Amino acid sequence: MKTRHRSILVGGVTGAILWVTPVLAAVRSEPQSFGPGGGSNLGVGFQVGASSGFSAKYWLGRKRAVQGLLGWRSSGTFQFQFSYLWHDFTVFSIPKEHQLPFYLGVGTRVTSNDPEWGIHGVVGLNYLPAKSPFDIFLEAGPVLVLAPRASGDFDAALGARYYFR
Repeated sequence: MKTRHRSILVGGVTGAILWVTPVLAAVRSEPQSFGPGGGSNLGVGFQVGASSGFSAKYWLGRKRAVQGLLGWRSSGTFQFQFSYLWHDFTVFSIPKEHQLPFYLGVGTRVTSNDPEWGIHGVVGLNYLPAKSPFDIFLEAGPVLVLAPRASGDFDAALGARYYFR
């Protein structure tokens, strides 16, 4: 393996560990269910857009969650993303039985083609229908590629997830 590829892989794994460690601590401290429709905290699904693939979200609390993506870019590049999200349920007024939180997040992204590692920001909307184990989301945000050379990118996606009961 080339030295550059190895250093990018190590950077991506280190970034994921730095995000996952506090998440695991939070998961152990908050056993309540915060998922849509009173379901599980874990939802899995699919998203399409600049980044398409399998999406998962885990609610850590009423306003905090982590999400991951295992998928590919429109260019055919395989990628992994991991984000920490903060939700605000008061931005949009919709019928009380439904929820439409606005969210902000930050995370890491690793791609396979000429391996890249970077950080990304995300803003989105998450529609949570009443008494349903599904959610629908729309999100977008900038990516700052840090390795192997600094550059910028942009991600946008539409997706849905099912929350286990």
